[in-house]
Amino acid sequence: MEAREEEGKKTLYLASWGERIIAWIIDLVIVAIASFFLSQIFRQFLRIPGFGQPRRISFPFYPIVFLLTPLWLLGSFSIGGISSFFLFVYWFFMEGLWGQSLGKRIIGLKVVDIAGERAGFSKSFIESLGKAFVLPLDIIVGLIVSEGREKRQRLFNYLSDTIVIKTRGGPPRPQVEYVKT
Repeated sequence: MEAREEEGKKTLYLASWGERIIAWIIDLVIVAIASFFLSQIFRQFLRIPGFGQPRRISFPFYPIVFLLTPLWLLGSFSIGGISSFFLFVYWFFMEGLWGQSLGKRIIGLKVVDIAGERAGFSKSFIESLGKAFVLPLDIIVGLIVSEGREKRQRLFNYLSDTIVIKTRGGPPRPQVEYVKT
């Protein structure tokens, strides 16, 4: 259902904000779990000079830290900044290569350019910056700009000329009846 073409016209089904938030939360949990295991393996190398001792966070609360990563400016750089960096790298590579992070793939969404074509790495770079580092501001400004509201774009989607579309679901297909003569 990515796109439907009829008579030279392409139809793209925009993802809802709710679907995008669910995909975002799935991505946060995936990256949180992966980074937890990596941090356990490389714990001795994660000491950052000038930021004191790394804080130990018990596993059940670790994903909650990632939910607050766009607010890292208000808290500890060593936790928020590093987690935002991991999220940026994850989204940049996943969406640059395939147009989908794992969360988007599970929900059935994809990042494409305005014409519905593959976004690629250059657009994914810009789009991922806002999502990883300044998401609240990214969404608010996107909702204020009229063109962004029309296409359900965050600010950094608008700046990178990308949109998020559905890859499955959508309107029901017409029933086909087969008659033997």
